[in-house]
Amino acid sequence: APKFGDDIQLDLRIWKGITLITRNLLPVHVICAALQAANVVERDILGKDMKLYQILAVPVLLHGSFDFVLLFTARQSVDAAILGVCLSAVIMLCGLAWAAKRWETVTKHVASSTQWMPVPTTAGGGMV
Repeated sequence: APKFGDDIQLDLRIWKGITLITRNLLPVHVICAALQAANVVERDILGKDMKLYQILAVPVLLHGSFDFVLLFTARQSVDAAILGVCLSAVIMLCGLAWAAKRWETVTKHVASSTQWMPVPTTAGGGMV
């Protein structure tokens, strides 16, 4: 026979499943990779002096915040899980906006830089 609270536990299990699906469907990993790539381009191609922690700081904070909110709230209650999914989506959208801005900045700098495209040629105009 079902006991008191069984329906709440079932709802919570369903929301834990929805939380995991949300974690897999939102492109936070792609956004973090784009942010890391923008920093590496800035360091390696544009010659900006960047340490490893500077390259990884924002992506690690973004990913950690996303996971913490999503997974911590999923363990509390159904209402908290709903709030966690919504907050995680907001965190993801902020990360997406930041990544888009970083890529816009980096691509403008790369396009205006002449140091990254040296093409050695011979006197006849052919490539070496």
